[in-house]
Amino acid sequence: METNSKNISLVSLSPAVRARILFGREVRIENTRDTKLFDEEYLKGVLKNKVYWTKQRDIFAKTMVISIFIIYLIVNGGDIKVPGIGISIKEIPGILYILVPYCSFNALFLVFAFVNEDIYSALIDQIIIKKSEYGVVDPDLVKAAYEPQFFIHKLFRADFNIYDTNSINPQGASLLVSVIITFGFLVTIFTPLLGAAVYLIYSSIYYIDNSVIGICVKLFSICCILFGLFVIIAVYKNQTYKDIDYKNVEKIDEDSS
Repeated sequence: METNSKNISLVSLSPAVRARILFGREVRIENTRDTKLFDEEYLKGVLKNKVYWTKQRDIFAKTMVISIFIIYLIVNGGDIKVPGIGISIKEIPGILYILVPYCSFNALFLVFAFVNEDIYSALIDQIIIKKSEYGVVDPDLVKAAYEPQFFIHKLFRADFNIYDTNSINPQGASLLVSVIITFGFLVTIFTPLLGAAVYLIYSSIYYIDNSVIGICVKLFSICCILFGLFVIIAVYKNQTYKDIDYKNVEKIDEDSS
């Protein structure tokens, strides 16, 4: 971090981490005011909105998986009868011209829903941290009363409470187990998504012809996938930001803690 005489700091953060920090500052600033905006009612409203984006994420994910499965069956000689019509899907003219871009579009909005859900989680975390006296009590324990927690990850991660100094830390073989399980979670989550993106790009290139309409379908599908990947990388990759009056904000944080 570089700081000049004008109290302007250059910081390297991902947009997701930046959001968490700024949410946290807004929550802490309230401690110096008489208002109680971030109260129990506000928290319940944010949780409700997060549930909406979680459901949207699940809908887009299920639609994408089903569409990819149907595409795979069609290009490999499989067949599915359309309920109520009695014809097979592969007999529908230009079905791949519909399925491939539709699936790619769903993949893009799956990314949007995932990011929105994650940012809502960042806001919820900051409010929960405030309720836990800024980490004096493990915020995960407080948060468990408001929404389901993936405690198996907490059980094996190296830092049981990431907001405070841990009194019991894994060592040796236990630390190795923690690293393996954490890495396994990441692989399990992101490998299928990356595989789906690669398969959709492959399908666009090799299963759609080079007619005018086909080229338009290819471009639309590939752009949706690449833009989705770009958004994911952009949200979680460090970038440089100018933090104005950083010292003044930190002083507010110290006075309110």
